[in-house]
Amino acid sequence: MSTMVEGLPVAQETEVVAKAARRRFAAAEKPRVLKEADHCTKPGGLGALLRREGLYSSHLSAWREARRRGELAGLTPRPRGPKAKRVEPKPERETP
Repeated sequence: MSTMVEGLPVAQETEVVAKAARRRFAAAEKPRVLKEADHCTKPGGLGALLRREGLYSSHLSAWREARRRGELAGLTPRPRGPKAKRVEPKPERETP
């Protein structure tokens, strides 16, 4: 669509909005939030936690299910690379 300025067509600027990126939660963050959610006993405490952390209740449901299946335990960081082999010193040779 264009408009006319002094008899000449001028194109309107088109606003380009960046696509929102999906949030990702660190493996250490999930158990921490679940632990806090499990300790919410007062009315409104869980809602306050969700608002503070910027989460939806569906996040908690999915994370609880993953915890029940043992999937969250597999996200703990482990040392990278092959395991170090234990090297035992060689016995010294006796010279005659």
